[in-house]
Amino acid sequence: MNVYSRWMMDTSGQQFRDMMDRLMRSDATWTEVNLPWAPEFWTALTPETLARLNPHWEIARCDGETLDVHDHLLDEPLTVRIRMHANHVSWVAEIEPLGVALMARSHADGANTLFTSSGEPPMQANVPAEFRGKWAFFWLRSLREYLRVCGACGLSGAFWRLFMRRCWLTMTPQQRRVSLFLVKFTVIEMILIVALGLGYWLYLKF
Repeated sequence: MNVYSRWMMDTSGQQFRDMMDRLMRSDATWTEVNLPWAPEFWTALTPETLARLNPHWEIARCDGETLDVHDHLLDEPLTVRIRMHANHVSWVAEIEPLGVALMARSHADGANTLFTSSGEPPMQANVPAEFRGKWAFFWLRSLREYLRVCGACGLSGAFWRLFMRRCWLTMTPQQRRVSLFLVKFTVIEMILIVALGLGYWLYLKF
């Protein structure tokens, strides 16, 4: 049993269970992600992996739940603590002192997964409150894609899981942007080469 599993069994996780219970009874907007609920995915998720799924964060140091990151949305260094709780039907992550909480739960007897986010005024003075929504939107979108990749079957799924874990999640935001640009440029270049080759072949034929 790892340190995160031990923590989830500790009574300190009660506040996160209470948070989920309140959200279940509230008017929180839950978004369907059209992916089946995978309890093993949520119990295996670590604070470091969740932090790396934030597309605007560059990880400088990770010590369990506490991380030093550079936020490229704010262009500011931050020290954050990510505390998570997961069980067979729900998952909660609280990011302190940013005032952001991310949540997921099972829906339709596990046939679907729902996402939502919650926030309180951030305790860190240099973090504007309006950034909570931006963080949550991009973070949950990235989390959904990681959930999709981890649930994919076959050789293709295994390849993309390996790529995400060994390459993509280890990159900085700048490296990811450069990689995407190079991939798009290469695809366009290949399309142009095929188009020119086809045009030349048609010219010679007719």
